[in-house]
Amino acid sequence: MIFIPKQILPNHRATAFVLLTLAILFFHTQNSTAQMIAPPNNVPPSHCRIVGKIVEVLPVKTSKEATQPCQKYACKAKVQVLKVLGIGSGFHSPLSLDKTILVKFAFTLQPTEKLFPELNKAMPGLTIGDKFQADVQALPSMGEQGSSFTVHTYKKQ
Repeated sequence: MIFIPKQILPNHRATAFVLLTLAILFFHTQNSTAQMIAPPNNVPPSHCRIVGKIVEVLPVKTSKEATQPCQKYACKAKVQVLKVLGIGSGFHSPLSLDKTILVKFAFTLQPTEKLFPELNKAMPGLTIGDKFQADVQALPSMGEQGSSFTVHTYKKQ
């Protein structure tokens, strides 16, 4: 409890104002200290956690000499951002709701169980209209404005 002499605060309004101000400062200081200690949603640096929806799957240009999974199967899709759940440090490409971004899926949009048996957790694959949660990594694009976005793992919703 803080005691303030009556000579300093001769009326009740001034007393109430000072006490209210001190209480606001105290709670603001306590709240901001807790926010500095706790990591923001455990989102990795240079990543943004979103809920997205596949709007369009970009076609693959296949060839007879294709050896890499992304040369055989679709890896790129246009994704509508439905929710932004958290942002990691160093993520400098703000994503707004309903924004559509081009995303590369590192392990293709196909089910991964047979294509990548070494993955700890298989992903079910995504098609147009599917909703998912993922940490989107932003990387600077060479020769282009903005960033390129990559998803390594996701959870289908």
